[in-house]
Amino acid sequence: VVLNTVGNHDAYTTNGVYATDKTVVYNEIISPFVSGWGVTQPENASANGYCYYYKDIGAVRLIVLDSVYWDSAQKAWFETVLADSATNSKHVVVACHAPFSANLCTMVNTTWNTGFLSRDATIMSAEAITCVKAFKTAGGMFVAWLQGHVHGDEVVTVDDGSQLALCNNSFSNRGTKVYKTS
Repeated sequence: VVLNTVGNHDAYTTNGVYATDKTVVYNEIISPFVSGWGVTQPENASANGYCYYYKDIGAVRLIVLDSVYWDSAQKAWFETVLADSATNSKHVVVACHAPFSANLCTMVNTTWNTGFLSRDATIMSAEAITCVKAFKTAGGMFVAWLQGHVHGDEVVTVDDGSQLALCNNSFSNRGTKVYKTS
């Protein structure tokens, strides 16, 4: 199963217009595929355009965030899902499209400068890192961040080296054939 996170190119609709209404992106990128993913979405995800969710895979909880349309509702949902992860002894991996703002991380190995990030992605970086720090402080088991966007390989640390982020190339459902095998 391929699980998607919304990226900056996905925010452009099929007619090439940047979608300020996140329900348009949800309907084009998430909705056609989500029923086959076996994921848990926030309540009213479709109606509100919430392009984030989680999937439990054994003892691991993969949390997928939307770094394009980050807002207070997603932050609150993320905090709740992290708390539930701690309660249920899940090891957490968090995936999002945009890498962290360069001023928030230490480059370990990189082939690309993080450069420009949208305002939402910059705010998301700081807030999401803080959420994970609180999760870890409360005894939660955090594994790593998985990120894309950079068109190269990048390994960074945040939160004084206690959170590892692995960045690599990614792809979109738009224009890409996605095949599911059993």
